[in-house]
Amino acid sequence: MKQAVVIIHGMGEQVPMQTLTAFVDAVWTHDASLIDRRRPDSDTGVTPRERNNVWGKPDHVSRSFELRRITTEKSDGGFQTDFYEYY
Repeated sequence: MKQAVVIIHGMGEQVPMQTLTAFVDAVWTHDASLIDRRRPDSDTGVTPRERNNVWGKPDHVSRSFELRRITTEKSDGGFQTDFYEYY
C-alpha cells in the first residue's frame, strides 16, 4: 500500500527541498516504531539498523526532473510513503 504526504508552504529563502527533508527526518528517519530495528537495513544489510531509509527520486507523474519526491521503504505496517513539497 502507498500513501502520500504533501507539505505546502509559501516561497521564501530556503534551499529547495530543505523543508521537506527536515520534515521527513523528523517524522520518518528516526522513528523506531515504524520499522523493527532487527530488520536488516535495506541499504547496507546491517542489523540492527540505525535509521529508516529514504530516497530522493524524480516525480514520474509530472515528467519534470525539477519536481522531486522523497520515498520510503515499506514500514512494518506495509505502507510505503511518498513525501512531496509544494510552494
